[in-house]
Amino acid sequence: MFDDEDYDDYFLDEDEGENEPARRPQTPTYNSHSATPRAGETINFGNGHENHEPETDRSEGCMNGLLRRLGCGCLAAVLIAIIVGGAIGYFRYLTPTVEDAVMDVNVLRVEKRGTMFKTYEAEVADPSALAGASNDAYTRMRAVSVANESVARKLQDLQSTGRTVRLRYCQYASTLPWRGESKTVITEVLPSNDQ
Repeated sequence: MFDDEDYDDYFLDEDEGENEPARRPQTPTYNSHSATPRAGETINFGNGHENHEPETDRSEGCMNGLLRRLGCGCLAAVLIAIIVGGAIGYFRYLTPTVEDAVMDVNVLRVEKRGTMFKTYEAEVADPSALAGASNDAYTRMRAVSVANESVARKLQDLQSTGRTVRLRYCQYASTLPWRGESKTVITEVLPSNDQ
């Protein structure tokens, strides 16, 4: 059943193996021609590979892992940029820097203008500037945007009457095309003190 010739004799006395050089024991491999593997043998199915991938596959795996890590890093950087950009845009364009403020002015002109976004724009002046010299009135004019059509209609009724009007407004850090051309947006016409 076992062929002794296939195996080294490890139990030789030292005096019997003196003439032969010392040989390193070798692990026999499974030969596909023999029927069954023997105990302790390494099975080799003849594909030439051991239990690891070739060098080229390993380097491609490292490259794929590197690309995956870079991809995750790029995705995280893009998400952080979107969050930071959104926060900056929100505070710069959508949150007023001055809110619920009141001013007393004379309304000089109210008009609807714009190419794509039609908005109501008004020019107002400080009442004390109108009482002085005419040049001073034009230097103290202020352009404002009007939030909605009902407020614009009230301002059109009061324009060029010489009456002082109390307006509630918000002021933003930047303009948006659909909000108007000015950073100051009139939100409400309040009853003035002289009425």
